[in-house]
Amino acid sequence: MCYLLAGFNNKFINGVKKDIQLANLHQQTVKDYIVDNKNYLFILNIDDYHNIHTVRQPDTTTTSNALHFITILMKSSSQVPTVPFNNTTNQLIQNPKGIDSRNIIFQLNLQYMKYLSVTYQKRKKSFTNLFGLHESHEERTERLLVHSYDIRIAERKNDRNLKNTKLIDLLEGNLHSTKDYLSVIQLIIDIPELHTYLEKNILIAPMDYPGQKNVRRAVVHRMINGERSDIPPQILNIVPLIGPLHVSLNSQETVFLVNYDFFEKMMLLVKEPIQNHFNNCKDPEARMFIDLLDNIIPLVLDFYPIIFRGGCWETYKEAMLRIWTIFYRYRRKNYNKLPLAFLSDVFYWQDIKHPIVKTFKTSLHIFNDYYVENFHSSIRHQTNSFNTAQQIIHQAKVIDQTRGKNSFTEVFSNNHNIIYTEKQLEFLEKKTAIFLLDLFQNVWNNRGHTTKKKVKKYWQYNLPTLGKIVDEKVLPIGWNSSCPPKLDRLCDWDKCALSSEAPGSILSCGHGFHVECFNQANEKCPYCYKYLCNGIKDNCMTFQNMLNKKFDDDKESSEDLEDQVNLQDDNNDEIVSADEDINRKLEEALESFNLCR
Repeated sequence: MCYLLAGFNNKFINGVKKDIQLANLHQQTVKDYIVDNKNYLFILNIDDYHNIHTVRQPDTTTTSNALHFITILMKSSSQVPTVPFNNTTNQLIQNPKGIDSRNIIFQLNLQYMKYLSVTYQKRKKSFTNLFGLHESHEERTERLLVHSYDIRIAERKNDRNLKNTKLIDLLEGNLHSTKDYLSVIQLIIDIPELHTYLEKNILIAPMDYPGQKNVRRAVVHRMINGERSDIPPQILNIVPLIGPLHVSLNSQETVFLVNYDFFEKMMLLVKEPIQNHFNNCKDPEARMFIDLLDNIIPLVLDFYPIIFRGGCWETYKEAMLRIWTIFYRYRRKNYNKLPLAFLSDVFYWQDIKHPIVKTFKTSLHIFNDYYVENFHSSIRHQTNSFNTAQQIIHQAKVIDQTRGKNSFTEVFSNNHNIIYTEKQLEFLEKKTAIFLLDLFQNVWNNRGHTTKKKVKKYWQYNLPTLGKIVDEKVLPIGWNSSCPPKLDRLCDWDKCALSSEAPGSILSCGHGFHVECFNQANEKCPYCYKYLCNGIKDNCMTFQNMLNKKFDDDKESSEDLEDQVNLQDDNNDEIVSADEDINRKLEEALESFNLCR
């Protein structure tokens, strides 16, 4: 026994020595990684990390002892070649016009406005490359896990590896200002191998709002002031992009928070009978629920796991514009601007035929901010709240160099399995369907009882079925425009001269048009087009003015800050008890709903 314990002790000591050696060699491994991948595109993730190991609510009696770090991570793929800084005619990748609202409006009118007249659920029928095949139970389970970054999850084992990623550094500090981001970028530029890489090529940096704003601000000041800005010229070779993961998280958070009253009382199984009932119904409450269930929720749930990871570039651009309309209508600070900056860049690159567009079309999936969240999960699971800053930095470097090399850990690690079976998911679907049928039966009976009153700038609507007073932003776009839908007629076009009996339909925005009138309006709702154009102009101008500001202050002003979505892992499972009579209850609910008409 003594020999056995001594052997274990020696093995532990040798393991610690090996870890120390790995950490000390880290800088050389970074250089080797860059040299080995110098012919490929690098994705740069810069993000903050806090060693918080529990869900914690702030209070006024205790202070947080959490340590703050800056993570610099890179990802490359042998399938994606480098992207040059200039195009074939030597035009820069940075748009000299900044956030170009006119180009966005031009593209909105040219190709996207006609698509916005239908709900996302109807529109996605044309995305056959993404939605053409039947979805398996395994695929559905995987989609449930898309925002869980736990590397131990068995169902996501292959997807959650960090193959060909590299931790450039983990620094103790904060990312609060443009100067903070510039100091990190200077550290990156000072690596000789990266300095050489940036002489001709670009780094793509998917980021959340603070990163987007601060890096873009540095780019703007370098373009305007040149060397007088004291900003290194290589900043122009770093291209910040809106991170798809953060778009997904923020859109889902926004939708569920704004519509909390509906979810507190909580469509495919009941979609057809509901649409048949409410086909030409303009009741505000009915249109709100239909917009939510047939347009907004499917979009925000599909955006990251299907649209982005499916790699369809054209669909992704349209989805980004659709999601911006949600952020704009819900008055979501900051995220009502970021998608516009992305679209402005994209349309500019299309106009100048920059090679980055080809890379988007062939390799969209790599432009991701997921890698750094995955790495943070690794750190969190292999450190503790009592570790010092140096211990955490040391462990991060060890993790970076030993990923996938420890077969013992791979075999004996405690996997976390998802408990939802196919039968349980089917039960949840049918239970939701019964709830929706009952809800829409009450909505049908309450038609015409919605009242409204103006509070300051915005209308407030009293919804009888929900039993709540809601802001107009909850209703479809039409109610947010300068010409809300008219409830006493089908067609809202001011040039309409047809009888009320002429065929027509209600658009996803809530406005109604006769078929002939809609054709004369070029198959676009003129009122919602004006509403969206105003939003594009105002938010582009606001964001550009923000980027033009000086950044002498060490920290950002409070008006620019917004609560960030918590990306910590939550591994709590909810037990679902299936009801054997659910099929009978669903049939009864469908029959009752059909009778109410």
